[in-house]
Order: sequence, then C-alpha cells, then structure tokens
Amino acid sequence: MVIDISIGLHDKGSEARVCDYAAWELLKARGSTTFPSPVRSCLYTESYTEACNVSEKLTGKRPHSKFIIFLTSSAR
Repeated sequence: MVIDISIGLHDKGSEARVCDYAAWELLKARGSTTFPSPVRSCLYTESYTEACNVSEKLTGKRPHSKFIIFLTSSAR
C-alpha cells in the first residue's frame, strides 16, 4: 500500500526526505508522480503567493505547485 499524502514536514532546506527517495525507488518509472513536500511554515500561510515567498526564503526554491500547497494546508 502506498499513501499519497505528505507525512512529516521539514522546517528548512530543500533536500528531499529519506521517504521521498524510498518512494522514488519503489515506484521506478512512476516516481515522477512523487514530489517533495513543502516546508512546514507554508502550512500557515494565507495564499499561494505567501507560501511561495516563505518557501523561497527557507529553501531557496518555490513550491512545486498550488496543488501541494493547498493539499498540505488542509492538514492544519
């Protein structure tokens, strides 16, 4: 069974988590359907623009998509 939800978020840095690497290895050709979760601070933003700014400040990268920001924000 594979669960498609972010479990465990990091607070800074853009390095993928160990579980992300494991999922990519397990899924092989379908690994591109897995993406790193945003930093925890993105959960507390009010908009995608704000989430992008927070992510860029903490990781040097913008979030991958609006989908992941809104998906993880629903976990608040």
